[in-house]
Amino acid sequence: MSGQYDFLSAAKFLSTDYHDHNGTTIEILKKPPTALEFSRLVHVSRPAIIKGIVLRAFMSKHLHCGRMNI
Repeated sequence: MSGQYDFLSAAKFLSTDYHDHNGTTIEILKKPPTALEFSRLVHVSRPAIIKGIVLRAFMSKHLHCGRMNI
């Protein structure tokens, strides 16, 4: 039982330490970021919501059905 307690204690410590350093907020960008801003977000693995961006569809229903032979 002591080993399990040690693991839970260590996991709780790591979780608290991670949140202390990285925070728990999600950044909301009102416009697409510059390449530098995006690389900084990706580098620290922070979640972000990017508003005001239009992405072209990479998959269509027809392409998906064709790949699945439907």
